[in-house]
Amino acid sequence: MLPDIASQPWSGPDFQPEEQAERVSDALRGLPYTSDENIALHPVVVSTEEHDSHYSVVSRFTRLLERTCWEDGTTPYDLLNRLGAAPERHRLLTDSPRERDWAACMSRTDAVVSGGVLRVLECNIGGAIGGPPHIQTMTECHRDAFRGPQGAPLYDAPEPFAARHALYARAGSESADGPPGVALLGSMRDPDYPGRRFFDLEVDYLRSRGMAADFVEPEQLLGPDGGLRHTVVLSHFMQLDWDRLGIDLEPVLEAQRRGAHLLAPESAFLLQNKTVLAWMSCGRPWMSSEDRAFLDRHLPWTREVADEPTRYHGEETDLPRLLRERRNEFVLKPVADYGGHGVVMGCESTQQDWDRAVDRALAEGGHVVQEYARPDSVVVPHYRTSLRRRQDVSVRPVYGFNLFDGKPAGCLVRHAPDDAGGVVNAGLGASINILMHPAN
Repeated sequence: MLPDIASQPWSGPDFQPEEQAERVSDALRGLPYTSDENIALHPVVVSTEEHDSHYSVVSRFTRLLERTCWEDGTTPYDLLNRLGAAPERHRLLTDSPRERDWAACMSRTDAVVSGGVLRVLECNIGGAIGGPPHIQTMTECHRDAFRGPQGAPLYDAPEPFAARHALYARAGSESADGPPGVALLGSMRDPDYPGRRFFDLEVDYLRSRGMAADFVEPEQLLGPDGGLRHTVVLSHFMQLDWDRLGIDLEPVLEAQRRGAHLLAPESAFLLQNKTVLAWMSCGRPWMSSEDRAFLDRHLPWTREVADEPTRYHGEETDLPRLLRERRNEFVLKPVADYGGHGVVMGCESTQQDWDRAVDRALAEGGHVVQEYARPDSVVVPHYRTSLRRRQDVSVRPVYGFNLFDGKPAGCLVRHAPDDAGGVVNAGLGASINILMHPAN
């Protein structure tokens, strides 16, 4: 159900959309995947109870995902082999206990509310999760912009930088024999970053709370003497991206050999492989009836794409035939890609294009199919810069719930108008927003 627009704070006589657009634009200045044209003027707001319920679902889902990966004493290299992952794409993988203990220390669970139920689409796990700087600065922006009669903020949300500060502190205490502080490891050679503000926002936050922190390129991980400059390293990169850009991974490997505590370890990128979602959807022998009921409710039906029989809503059928005959119900996804790349939605494809995508997935392997969960709509006011006016737009949001060290760490929202087709992804043009709840 859409909210009563007339009751929203943006409908008051004192609301100035041009001023709020300027505030939001300033908050997002220099951050990737943001638009100066369609600016969301107001956060997506849910009740505190609904906010907490969503995080309860996400937390339980992540625990089940971890157990699915690490069942029966599975080692990191066992998991690599079970997934059929290419070892050369995971050169940082080790047999250290950290690979299991810290693998899911940072996650972003992407989900939609469909039919009033939170439905998980995928889990992004590791240090290269995009969004914390956007969430942090927009949370501060909206707290300041929307206030009650007594001046208190109307809305609140968990802060990702606070949650990650606590995570860094715990990691540092575990590695007390090394130099203190945190290195935020990335590279300005990556064209996705228009500038250093993405990293500097967090560096400044940590330093203001007494924690030594620096943004570093890989060549700066080690000091002139070859020793570590920081014990804790936020690994904000994907090896595949750096390989494409020609960035040498050897400094990171050397820092790891010298004891650097990488957050997250390389095993995180195995946990986020979408094949794991298919394993969960099929069920595992150790799952209780409550676990299965939970997953049936919150995880859309997901299977590895293969020429084999399957069971869909109680019906025994051939998987390729099912996909071809009921394309509007499904989405094809590469298991190890990200950013919406390679995702094909049946309802947005012609039959010919869909059949071609199914044939390709069958021939190449490395794909899952997931039942399509249509997002429920919400109304969000936008400022159209080219038109210099506000528009109240019905959008279909995708929510990205961050968990850092098991604690809620803010939710990035990407949304596109109801009548816009395709994947809802910030890198593909969706508007950036955040989820908040009423302040206590």
